[in-house]
Amino acid sequence: MVGARGRSFRAFALLAVILGVSLVVAAVGCGGSSTTTTTVGSATTASESTTSTAAVSTTTTAGSNTSTTVAVGKLRIFWISPWYASLGTGKESNDVLFQYLRDKGWNVTVQDAHGNFQTVISDIESDIQQKPDAIIVARVSFHLAGTAYDEAYAAHIPVFVQNGDVTGKQVGAVSYDAINDQIRSTENFAKAINYTGNVVVVTQTDDFQIDEQSKAMLQVLARYPDIRIIQNVKPDHKNDLDALKTIMTALLTSHPTPGSIAGGIAAWSDPAVGMAQAAEAAKRYEVKIVGFGASEAECQQMSLPQPVLIGAMYKPAQAQAVAMVDMIQSYFDGSNKAMGQNVLLPSIWITPGPDAQAKVAYYEDYAARGFAALTTTTTAP
Repeated sequence: MVGARGRSFRAFALLAVILGVSLVVAAVGCGGSSTTTTTVGSATTASESTTSTAAVSTTTTAGSNTSTTVAVGKLRIFWISPWYASLGTGKESNDVLFQYLRDKGWNVTVQDAHGNFQTVISDIESDIQQKPDAIIVARVSFHLAGTAYDEAYAAHIPVFVQNGDVTGKQVGAVSYDAINDQIRSTENFAKAINYTGNVVVVTQTDDFQIDEQSKAMLQVLARYPDIRIIQNVKPDHKNDLDALKTIMTALLTSHPTPGSIAGGIAAWSDPAVGMAQAAEAAKRYEVKIVGFGASEAECQQMSLPQPVLIGAMYKPAQAQAVAMVDMIQSYFDGSNKAMGQNVLLPSIWITPGPDAQAKVAYYEDYAARGFAALTTTTTAP
């Protein structure tokens, strides 16, 4: 059994790497001069920090921040995010990036603001005073960062963004193509329920990426007049799984006829798991649930004998790490110092079966061995 899981894991890792290095190129106009490219430790305390030593779409705005070129092998980088430790095995995507940065010999300080965006801003301002070579900000759009991004620009400290958006004052962002991925996910959901029926949607407005995904989801569902949204839930992220399990249980109880609720779709993982657990407990296997992120819990749900969670978008961690390392390397070696680059990574649609089972094996290996699990499958480009 272990050998089979290991083989599934290696096959899946190989698939992710292959997809992560595929390239497709497209051009986009965006104001002035712009281009678009598509391609598939010790501990310290700030907020809370630790130190550890692709298909892509890129939009570039003309201009360049004046900064001193640093020997690439000696970079000192601060990584800041409102979410890290709380992600559980979901932080695997970040850890793959840290592994790649470590493989380069770069010194990386990881700062976790525990959900507080104001702490992120304070961390950026504090980090500027320490004059790092670069700052990576994860899951914070420029319009939520106050003047911190401007301060970094004025101090000639290049800022790279992971899962966000940028202006011409940041070097660039490496994100998943959340809008198009959510459109694909929602279309798959609509097809699964035969474009008809009562559905529950889970949306959010307090996170830039999820907000954009939520809008895309609702726009797709609005195309089908026979799909009726009976509840749009915007849960607190602290209890979104349990909240949706409770809500879905109540709805299934009040709609006891099989087929009276067609399904539910969420713009991130935990609510989808909660809805799936409620449907399974009620033995309503006809209900179709779709999530986003292909978390360990989602993949476990898809590995059940009669899964009601029928799909999720998986975001390949290796592809993002490759793109981010490449962007940083290119900036500091002088081969691409353009500002405002926007790299978009496509996700992979995961369904019940071998893919979901391989992801479960991957997460179990990662949860058990952490960075040790990553070193067997990742090598910095």
